[in-house]
Amino acid sequence: MRYNLTASAIGAAGEHARRLLAAEGYIDLGMYKEADAELRALDPGCFALEDTLVLQLCIYAGMHRWKKAHALASQLAEQDPENPQWSIWSASAACRLQSVEAAKGILLKALDTHPDNANIHYNLSCYETRLRHYHKAQRHLARAIQLDPRFKLVAMDDADLEPLWIKVTKEAAARDEANI
Repeated sequence: MRYNLTASAIGAAGEHARRLLAAEGYIDLGMYKEADAELRALDPGCFALEDTLVLQLCIYAGMHRWKKAHALASQLAEQDPENPQWSIWSASAACRLQSVEAAKGILLKALDTHPDNANIHYNLSCYETRLRHYHKAQRHLARAIQLDPRFKLVAMDDADLEPLWIKVTKEAAARDEANI
């Protein structure tokens, strides 16, 4: 009988993995309703797993269900403050629901717990740029790149940071002009 329980457990785990993979594929294709259907077919206990919760947040974001995304991410951030991604998700939803200032506030609070999280610094750089706080944006971006050099390439193509690049370029040109 023990063998059958193990086979059953493996079958359940395989079904869970298959549905998560299918949901992820649908998300990659922008097919959020189909991804949502895959997750809804899961056993409710699967929603205690981080992978399932991240996919649920991706679905909410893709479907522009920002209230649901914010509620879920905020609850997860409160329950699991050691996982910085929940605060990042919460801030992203708050930015769309409330304001850039609200999103910034969420990440500044998360920064107290995660001072060396490159993703938090990067997102703060984007929010500070949107608020036209360019000096703060530069500091957060520099810290993000110091912590994870991959953010340098990401930043080069991020539309949220374009005003920062324009400001930095203008300041550099003015300095060059003054030195001539």
